[in-house]
Amino acid sequence: MDETTSPMEERPFARELGDVLRSAVEQTRTELPPAHSLARSLERARRLGPGRANPWLRYHRAATAAAVAAVLFLAFGLLLICWHYEPGGESQTAEPGTRHPSSPAHEDGGEDVAVFVGHGPGRARLGGFTGATRAEQPFLDAARNPVSTFPLSVDATAFHDVRRTLLEEKRLPAADAVRVAGLVNSFTYSYPEPTNGEAASLTLDLAQCPWNGAHHLARIGLRARPDAAVLGAEVQVAFNVRRVSAYRLIGYEGRQSRDSDAVGEPLGAGQAVTALYEIVPANDAEEAEWLTVKMRYREPGGRRSRSLTGQAKKLTEASADFRFAAAAAEFGLLLRESEYRGDATYDAVRIAAREALGADTDGRRAEFLAIVDAAEQLNAARKMLHKEAKISQMSMAVGRVKVV
Repeated sequence: MDETTSPMEERPFARELGDVLRSAVEQTRTELPPAHSLARSLERARRLGPGRANPWLRYHRAATAAAVAAVLFLAFGLLLICWHYEPGGESQTAEPGTRHPSSPAHEDGGEDVAVFVGHGPGRARLGGFTGATRAEQPFLDAARNPVSTFPLSVDATAFHDVRRTLLEEKRLPAADAVRVAGLVNSFTYSYPEPTNGEAASLTLDLAQCPWNGAHHLARIGLRARPDAAVLGAEVQVAFNVRRVSAYRLIGYEGRQSRDSDAVGEPLGAGQAVTALYEIVPANDAEEAEWLTVKMRYREPGGRRSRSLTGQAKKLTEASADFRFAAAAAEFGLLLRESEYRGDATYDAVRIAAREALGADTDGRRAEFLAIVDAAEQLNAARKMLHKEAKISQMSMAVGRVKVV
C-alpha cells in the first residue's frame, strides 16, 4: 500500500462502517428542520392551542430524537474505528522486506526496519522486524503428536538485541523480533557435567507454569562434555498421553517441532541448551512418566534416554535456575504480546527473576532486571499515548458533526 492510501481502504469492515455513518449523518441533516423553522412551529403551536398543536410538536420531537440517535450512533462508530486502529498505523505501512539503510539484516532472512507495519501477532510495530513471519509454536494434541523435537542451535544474539532496543534505543522491540528460546538460553544454568563417558548430560524438571496455574512447565537441559564436540546429536521428546493432554514448545518461532523434522546437529564442547515445554495435564492421575527424552549422536553406543516422573513442584519449590529460565520465557511472551501469555505481567517477571538471581557470576541476570524495568515503563507509556490518541481522535470527529 502506498503512502497515500487511507486506513479506511485497508479493511472492508472499517470502510463499510464509515459509509453507514456518513449516510446516517446526511439523512439526519436532510430530515431535521432548521432551527428557525422549529421556532416558528412552536409559536404557531402556541397560537393554535393544545389540540391542534400536537402534530407539529410530534413531528419536531421525532426529528430531534432522530438527530440525537444519529449523533450517538456516530460517536459509537467512531469509537469502534479508533479502537480498531493504532495511531499512525496502516497509513504508514511499508511493504515487507523494505529495510532502512541503517538497519542490519538477520541471518534468518528478516530485517530490522524503522517503519510501522501494523500491530498484533505476526505484525511488526515501529522500528520492528519484518520479513518472514515468526509464528509461535501452537499447542499440539499429545495423542496425535506424541513425539516432539527441538533444535540444539540457539540464537546467541537474542538478549543483546532486546537490551539494545530497550536500553539504548529506548523503544519496545517488534513482536516478531523477539526470540523467546534465545532469551532463555542467554543465561548460564548449572547443569552437571556428563559422567561415565557420556557425551552429554540430561536435566529434567517439572513445576507449575508461572503464567497459567492450570498448566505445568517442563524444562529439559543438556550439557555437552567439555573436552570434545558432539556430532550428529538429535533429541526427541516422547509424551505420555495418559498424563499429557497437550503441549507447546516455547520459543523457536517459525520452526517445526515434529519428529519428522529431526536432523543431526553438532553440540560444541561444553555447550548447554535449554528447552521449555508448557504442558496441559491429562485428567488421568495415574503415577507414570510425563515424558521421555531420547538423545542420539554419532558415536559407538551414542544413545541415551531419561524419563520425567513424579508430581509437578510448586513454582516456589523449583530450583533457582528453573525459576529464572521461566521468568526469561515469561518476559519474552510479554514482549511478543503472545496469545499464550495468560496471566503474565512484568511485575511477576521482576519478582521471580530477583528471587532467582543466584551467584550471577557474569552479572547478566542483574542486567535482565534492568531491561524488564525499561520494558514495563515503555509499555505503560505506549498504552497512555494510544489511549490519549484515541480519545483525541474521537473528540475531534464528534466535534465536526453539526446538526443544523
